[in-house]
Amino acid sequence: MKKARAFTLIELLVAISLLSIASLLAWRGLDSVLRSSEHIETKERRWRSLTLFMERLAFDLTQPADRPVRRGEVEQAAWRLLPPVTAQDSPELHFTRQPLTAGEALRRIGYRLRDGRIEYLVWAELDSARDTPPRVYPLLQEVKRFDLAFLGADNKWTPQWSNDSGWPRGVSMHLETLDGYSFKRTFALP
Repeated sequence: MKKARAFTLIELLVAISLLSIASLLAWRGLDSVLRSSEHIETKERRWRSLTLFMERLAFDLTQPADRPVRRGEVEQAAWRLLPPVTAQDSPELHFTRQPLTAGEALRRIGYRLRDGRIEYLVWAELDSARDTPPRVYPLLQEVKRFDLAFLGADNKWTPQWSNDSGWPRGVSMHLETLDGYSFKRTFALP
């Protein structure tokens, strides 16, 4: 009768070591794939929010309404540029926009950079009490710079706009994000 041959202790240790190395390599590969997936999802969300912001700004700027507003006893121009609150902020742009749908009223809206995010301002009514604050909606996070320039009737660009000058012929926007991306876009106004 033949005696059955069994594995030696060294053969078992070698097999376990090889299995451990293969498991470690598989775990590192899976970890790398999961990290890449998270990074891609974060970037995709960032680009989607940037695209939505650009589309909203383009739509709003091309739908202006020549209707001044009253804040208490003071009449404000239909197109208004306010100075920045701090050195890190941008000027605030306020204007009256056409209705989005039939039956909707004109809307007073605005854009500003505040604390590293671009905010969308919406007033409940065109004419209101002097200190009625707008509703504020954050549109885009991690913004370093949001500059606007305006094309005047003389076809010259200027970073300032007189509230008494009516509508500019165009608006140029320069946006810079904290992660180093820079965007420039020009909008023709009707």
